Amino acid sequence: MMHPQNLDRPTVAARGLPRVLRAALAVIVPVVLFAYGIWSFPLAILGPERALVPGDLGDSRFNNYILEHFHQYATGKVDNYWDAPFMYPYKNVVALSDNLLGTAPMYSLFRNLGYSRESAYQLWILALFSLNYICCFIALFLWSKRSTLAACGAFVFAFGIYMIGHLEHAQVFPKFMVPMAFWWCWQWLGSGRAKHMLFMALAVVYQFYCGIYLGFLLCYALAFLVIGYGVVNFRQRRGFQPGHWRRLAKGGAVLIVVALLMWPLMQPYVAAGNAIGLREFAEVENTIPRLWSYFFTHPAALSWRSLSQHSVEGFHTWWSHFHFMGALPWLGILLLPLVLWKSGADARLRKSMAMLGIAFLLSTVFCLRFGDFTLYRLIHHLPGFGSMRSMDRIMNVQAMYFAAIMVMVFATITTRTWVQLTLACCLQLPWWSTTRSMCAS
Repeated sequence: MMHPQNLDRPTVAARGLPRVLRAALAVIVPVVLFAYGIWSFPLAILGPERALVPGDLGDSRFNNYILEHFHQYATGKVDNYWDAPFMYPYKNVVALSDNLLGTAPMYSLFRNLGYSRESAYQLWILALFSLNYICCFIALFLWSKRSTLAACGAFVFAFGIYMIGHLEHAQVFPKFMVPMAFWWCWQWLGSGRAKHMLFMALAVVYQFYCGIYLGFLLCYALAFLVIGYGVVNFRQRRGFQPGHWRRLAKGGAVLIVVALLMWPLMQPYVAAGNAIGLREFAEVENTIPRLWSYFFTHPAALSWRSLSQHSVEGFHTWWSHFHFMGALPWLGILLLPLVLWKSGADARLRKSMAMLGIAFLLSTVFCLRFGDFTLYRLIHHLPGFGSMRSMDRIMNVQAMYFAAIMVMVFATITTRTWVQLTLACCLQLPWWSTTRSMCAS
């Protein structure tokens, strides 16, 4: 079995910098990027007086309502969580959308501390952006052992330009389990150990509790990570060995644990699906990203406004396709083939990077629309996916592929501290004008 390799140690020492300074930068850069990210995005959209919330009068109010409904249920003021008092006399209405159960206790905590509904909602949003950054930083640092680059990748994942296109859908903000699931999946593929499989499974289960949409999309992304591993190691397959029975038994036990944890959550959704049926593919196809969606930005991103007009009115629901990830993530993607070809890294590391690249390519192609053709028709028939309507939300998971590949590529290219610091500075430049634009509007 080929173990996916992490960059356990720099191949070349950071030159010209004392060890104390390097250690200080390893802490300062992640903290600065985090502080800047919080200030430039979630705090900026709350307005100078902190009187605003992101989104429109639809999803934003609905998410605030669901969180408040949970708080009322948790404090004993409501008897039934799933039968919220709207769309009367229909029952089980919460199961018609994301339920936010995984992060609703944070909102309830803020309410118990005396904050109003709207203020608790704002604090909930800030907490989620913080967790998205912190968890992604941890995962990427474990992957690369490069603090500055891990902070850059976490910044892209948590505060990237693509997030402007998802501000109206706060239900996709809780995605901090995505990086952890990626990391544990990576560990499981390398070791085959049941504990790594269990940690990965628990991260996926918790992501389902944070949001049904991103739970399914995380499974989609991880499935292609496993496929990428299989492609890279196709020639290294071994026959069945006696010790494999023990692994299969442990894997079966993990699946039983997952089923037990998922059933209380999925039972209301299964009932809702049986009651109203699945969605027709025609309801979904306009939300599937197109090739140009990956190079389409929101007008608020002033530094990339040249990419904000080419698809306006070009197709239905064009306003849901602001998926441009930024220059540095795309530079990492474009450099990956060159790094694999020219890199002096050892074979295991190159195979690991090839595995990431294959997984990213396949997961993108299978959720991409070319005219009226898309391979997503195949995915749509899988259990759970037939009830999903907005496939543009897949970018919240695909962002992890962009972040991981960017970090791995630049970590392979250079270990020079000043180069990595330059990358960190470059990440912040587009947000300076974007922040001013969002605040002004």
